[in-house]
Amino acid sequence: MDSQLHILLVEDDPDDVALVEMHLRRSGMNHLLHHVKRREEFIRALQTLRYDVILCDFTLPGLNGLDALETARQLAPGTPCLIVTGSINEETAVECMKAGASDYVLKNHIGRLPQAILTTLQRCRAELEREKAVEAVRESEKRFRILADSAPTLIWMAGSVGEFIYFNQPWLDFTGKTLDIGSCIDITERKQAEQRLSDSLNEKEVLLQEVHHRVKNNMQVISSLFSLAASQQTNPVMAAMLKENQNRVQSMALVHEKFYRKTDLARVDFQDYLHDLVTHLFRSFGAVGRVQYVLETEPVNLTVDSAIPCGLIANELLSNALKHAFPNGRQGTVTVQLKQDTAGVAQMCISDDGAGLPSEFDTRRGNTLGLQLVRTLTEQLGGQIEVLRQPKTSFNITFPPPAGNRSRIV
Repeated sequence: MDSQLHILLVEDDPDDVALVEMHLRRSGMNHLLHHVKRREEFIRALQTLRYDVILCDFTLPGLNGLDALETARQLAPGTPCLIVTGSINEETAVECMKAGASDYVLKNHIGRLPQAILTTLQRCRAELEREKAVEAVRESEKRFRILADSAPTLIWMAGSVGEFIYFNQPWLDFTGKTLDIGSCIDITERKQAEQRLSDSLNEKEVLLQEVHHRVKNNMQVISSLFSLAASQQTNPVMAAMLKENQNRVQSMALVHEKFYRKTDLARVDFQDYLHDLVTHLFRSFGAVGRVQYVLETEPVNLTVDSAIPCGLIANELLSNALKHAFPNGRQGTVTVQLKQDTAGVAQMCISDDGAGLPSEFDTRRGNTLGLQLVRTLTEQLGGQIEVLRQPKTSFNITFPPPAGNRSRIV
């Protein structure tokens, strides 16, 4: 987007403000962020300047998300609002959408905020263009009728199957007929069949979206149970194992969330998924600020049965790097690469410049459950794995489109 976006952020946590600004800046978005903390500042900002989009935390001192939406509707009608929150249940999310929220973004998935903003603005722009187009058609029809009724000739039009659909006033005057008398072809059954087919397709899409939504919610419950169990563990080894399983479940839940939010339910953008997964894991391992990450990714669309094993592979490799590559507060960089050639073969590479692999590490077999899981999932995809020790530790995963269905990875 070429023009500068004016974004109003309502947030009282300075760390979350810095995180939002970081992701907006990394996305390359041309923007000016205006930050307020309290209700009175929010009202004053809306009265002073017109904003392109409003980002609002759900819970603030003296102001909750529903109040903010109502205030924005009154003072800045037409300005899209996104709720940015640490947690939100399904009922509250529905209330926010009914109250006028364009979307909501969880803070542990803050990496999707720039795309959510762009999608919301594109949707608003499309709706505005649609309204303009409808109005233009109405005006065009009005001018046509005035011109046709004023013409000294008889004008009529017929539809694609021969039914008459328009007569001008001179034709009616000449024939002595009115619009209440005439003949037509009954196409009711055809229209009803088309409507039934359209309704059936819509129902199936809604059902499939609901399935993804329910699966994601159930996985979130499982993830929360792992988190609760880990917090109550006195054994640090057991707590770490529970945390690893929580991240595995979270990586699968994220796939279903991506499908739930898409209109195309056949494929998901794995590039977008990786961005959110990296953000989640860096927060989970407390590596933000100490370890940097570099994303060198291209759009790669995967089906659900490819995206889930690929997501688990990425989760295991990133988790291993964050746990073992930077001991004793060591700093460094993790690089995530994703690309695809014209034949549909995709390559994902996760590397780090940390302490390196131990000498006893078996690059062909793997020494841990996580790396055994990586090899099993790679074989499931029909792919190959290559481990390099120099110039930095790198895990290269290459996998082709599923046999017999080359269009499943495009």
